[in-house]
Amino acid sequence: MDKLIENIRAALADDATPEHKAAAASACRALLAAFETEPGAPLAAAVAVPVSAPAPPSTSPIALLGKLSPDQALDLLIAKLRAAVPDQPKAERARGFKVHLVPVPRK
Repeated sequence: MDKLIENIRAALADDATPEHKAAAASACRALLAAFETEPGAPLAAAVAVPVSAPAPPSTSPIALLGKLSPDQALDLLIAKLRAAVPDQPKAERARGFKVHLVPVPRK
């Protein structure tokens, strides 16, 4: 039963292929035949689980990036950039502003 529902979900995706849609149509027919069968009667041979269609491409990492909010995308980018920069020792903190007084010669 889960395989049938999986096929229908794959066909409802925005980027579903004709193979996804064919598998979903077959799954719908199988479900309809199961619903029309009398309780206790054997299911028809046509109710076999159709071959599962491949997972829709929307599960790819690139497709998932398109679903991120701008804030999430920037956080991910910042984390990747920080990981790419080698660790550097922090600069010493300035100890204050020092001015050296130099005497001015007078004539």
